[in-house]
Amino acid sequence: MFHVQCTAVGNKGEIVLATDSAIYIYLHGHYSLIAGHWQDTGFSTNERGGDARFTTITGIVFEKEDTLLICEYHNPVVRRVSLLGQVSTIAGSKEQGDMDGVGVLARFNRPNGIDIDSKGMIYVCDAGNDNIRIVHPHTGLVTTVLINDANSVAPVSVPGFLKNPTSVAVDMNDDLIVVDMGHNCVRKINVASGRMVVIAGNGECGDKDGVGEFAQFSDELRGAVVDGNNNIILADYNNLKIRMITKEGMVSTLAGWGNPDYEYNDSKVWSDNEDEECDGPGVVAGIPCPMQVAITQNGEVVVLEDWGKWLRFIDASLEPPLRVFSEKMLEARALRLLQSDMRVLLDNDQTADIVIVTNFNGNTVRFSAHRVILMARSKYFQALLSFGKTNHGEVVLEDVNPTTFSVFLRFLYTHEISPLQDLPEGVTYFDIMKTADYFDSSALCDICFRKIREYGLTAIIDPDEMVEDRP
Repeated sequence: MFHVQCTAVGNKGEIVLATDSAIYIYLHGHYSLIAGHWQDTGFSTNERGGDARFTTITGIVFEKEDTLLICEYHNPVVRRVSLLGQVSTIAGSKEQGDMDGVGVLARFNRPNGIDIDSKGMIYVCDAGNDNIRIVHPHTGLVTTVLINDANSVAPVSVPGFLKNPTSVAVDMNDDLIVVDMGHNCVRKINVASGRMVVIAGNGECGDKDGVGEFAQFSDELRGAVVDGNNNIILADYNNLKIRMITKEGMVSTLAGWGNPDYEYNDSKVWSDNEDEECDGPGVVAGIPCPMQVAITQNGEVVVLEDWGKWLRFIDASLEPPLRVFSEKMLEARALRLLQSDMRVLLDNDQTADIVIVTNFNGNTVRFSAHRVILMARSKYFQALLSFGKTNHGEVVLEDVNPTTFSVFLRFLYTHEISPLQDLPEGVTYFDIMKTADYFDSSALCDICFRKIREYGLTAIIDPDEMVEDRP
């Protein structure tokens, strides 16, 4: 049995597995060799298929639908590998070191993780040099991510530098999520500003869920991956758990019952009880020594366990990450980021320049909003606000249900509408459609009508006979 070192997931459901010396693709229940040899390690530059040689592949990521990027721990290089097996070296050489430069002139020291951003730039976790390197995908130019100490944030117990980073993942905002194993924490780096922030952990070993620095991880925190909602999934090796950090910084246990026999000093006691290697729901499941994690297009977490002996799937219902495969996916990613920004804008009263007041059954609710967005997204508000029909910056809407209006307003900002089970209590798609019709939003009317058909309510709705009363 070969031991897998790292894994990546494609957007067609294919799973790529990298061992010390070879890369395989797993699809429809079958393994196929892409490049390398099942046993023989070595160093080669631009070989193909079975003639290629690798030594300890520690990072792998899809660059495009048919292309992978890898880094090697003992061959300190970054390579591009096509799914047809063609291997080429982008940067680095057989020699270890710490040097920026172009192509083979650059030097790495035990690279231990790799990812790409939305522009295709490559980021390498250079563990031996305690830093993160940037590799240009076309020129091979290697530079080092510079940290702005004056602009960085960390608990008093955590030094302001990286120590033995074991994983790097790019989030939906193109910030870097770095597992700083040497300091038992997870950091976020904004590449443009150099700002580095500790988002979870406090430098001490432990096994605690909680917010930010109140959380603790084992002294062997391994792989990381970011989902489409900027939640971070972590392989907590010595705690035998898969941990999750939300974008708000809350750390929780996604799966694994932990390791009560582990002591955070020089003594490590492991159980050989095979019953610990079991499937099950959430914290009931045994996760023996998770090393790497990935996320499928179905929102499952793929867990690589115990030096590649097992590959396990966790039904986590996560939002899958958008990968840089095509212009279409880039556009979808840009739309999702825009929607996220618009949600923040809607929830920020300080930037609002108008207040919508709803009066309904004696209940008055006020909504902060932005004129330009209301006018751009609703013909009703375009006509109303074009003629300045406001009272000291307020618009009063009589007999408008505030709960339904809140759903409508959020749609104007994000072009999103919740699934049926997530709608506010007492609100139906029919209610939302009436509101959309009254405020002249044909786009929302069409979406609601499709939702009504989807849920089997076509018998009671005819869009040509829309009621005329207010929502």
